[in-house]
Amino acid sequence: MSMTHYMELLMVNSPWNLILFMAIPVILAETIAITELINLFSPGRHPALVTLNRVCGVLAGLVFLAIGLYLIPSVVVPVTELRQWRTWVDVVSVFSYLLAGIPMILIALLHARVLLRSAAERARQGFHIGCVAAFLVLSHVAMIFGMVDPAIAGWQDPSAPMQMQHMHGSMNADDPMGGHKMGEVPAPQPMPMQGQMGQAGSGCPFHDGAASSPADPGAQGGPMNHEGMNMSHEGMNMGGAAKP
Repeated sequence: MSMTHYMELLMVNSPWNLILFMAIPVILAETIAITELINLFSPGRHPALVTLNRVCGVLAGLVFLAIGLYLIPSVVVPVTELRQWRTWVDVVSVFSYLLAGIPMILIALLHARVLLRSAAERARQGFHIGCVAAFLVLSHVAMIFGMVDPAIAGWQDPSAPMQMQHMHGSMNADDPMGGHKMGEVPAPQPMPMQGQMGQAGSGCPFHDGAASSPADPGAQGGPMNHEGMNMSHEGMNMGGAAKP
C-alpha cells in the first residue's frame, strides 16, 4: 500500500517524527482550544488558565514556525522540483498541514502584542478564536487526506514494477518446478542388491578390499563366501594329490 508524504513523514524515524510533527503540536493546540472555551464561558475566573493559554499559544507558534522552516526547504522544494507529488491527495495533505501552522503563528504574535496591539479585548478574543478554528479545520483536512492511499487518485509507484519483477525472478530461481532448484538434478538412488551380488558372487579378489562398510551385512558376506570357496578348492586339490 502506498502512502502520502504526510504519512511517510510521521512513520519515518519512529517515534521521534511522530512526536515532533504530530504529538507536540496537537497537544499544544488542543490545550489552547480547551482553555479558550473555558475562559470564554467564565471570563476572569481562571487566571491560571489564561496564563496557560498564553504560554501554549506562544510555544505553538514557535513550534510551527520551526516545522515550516524545516519542511519547506527539505521536503516541499525537492519534491516539487523533481515532480514527485503523489497526485493532488498528497498536495492537499502536505499544504494543509503547513497552512495549519499559520493560525498558530498568528496566535503567538497576538500574545506577543505584535498584532492588534491597540484593539479592544473582544476583538482580540474573536481573532484568537478564529485562529483556533482555522487550525482545527486545516489540521483535520491534513489528517484525512494524509491517510488516503494515493493509488485511489491514480498514482502508481514507479518502483512497484521493479519490485514485482525482482520478486518473480527470485521465486523462479528458488522454485521453478516442484520444489527443485534451477539446474539441480535429483541424485539417483543407490541399488544395494546389485552391488552386493556383484561383490559376493564374482569371485574376483579385487572385490575383497572393496567392501563398503563393516556394518553392511552384504559387505561382510562377501569375504565369507570367498573363504568358503578357497577352502573347497584346497580340498579338491588335496583330494587330487592323494591319488597315485
